[in-house]
Amino acid sequence: MAIVVMSAYILRRAPDGLSCLAFAGALSLLWAPEMITDIGFQLSIVAVAGLVLYSMLPDAGPPQLCPTVKRWAGPYAQASLVTALATAPLLAYHFGQVPLVSVPANLLIVPILALVIGGALASWGLYLTITAVGVGLLKLIVEPLTGWIGAVIEALARLPFASVPVAEFSPYWLVPAYALALFAWRPHVRSP
Repeated sequence: MAIVVMSAYILRRAPDGLSCLAFAGALSLLWAPEMITDIGFQLSIVAVAGLVLYSMLPDAGPPQLCPTVKRWAGPYAQASLVTALATAPLLAYHFGQVPLVSVPANLLIVPILALVIGGALASWGLYLTITAVGVGLLKLIVEPLTGWIGAVIEALARLPFASVPVAEFSPYWLVPAYALALFAWRPHVRSP
């Protein structure tokens, strides 16, 4: 998907998120057709489709919080809410429950992820040349940060309202659920 987006910029075209997602999904399924039944593949496609379709909604009015907090947390909260709503029907079908604490969990986890990924990649690169420094970076920075992520997930998962159980249902109900979501979508008009 990233390759298609980057090639659109190289060709001086506006990237089309849905076309990029369709290309990435089709290529993945050509490579491994059995992925169609994989929950990870399904959730990835639906989450990215939700973000592509709904992440550019217009602002809902004046900010309620101080501008700095809204500027930082607003996009994360919006993306997390969109992803949670987009994946809810699949999560209900596959796991029999829908999580309710994913938005606050993501607000506590997302800022740390860049440090975890960057630290892990840097420690891997250093490990290849200076083993002790690579291991030290992993132990001193990456391990405590991943511990924080695990602690947030465990603490929020213990809350009595962390998820809502859903009765088992036919997968055919996923079709009208996502059809209604698409029906509610409206295109975002780009300003010139």
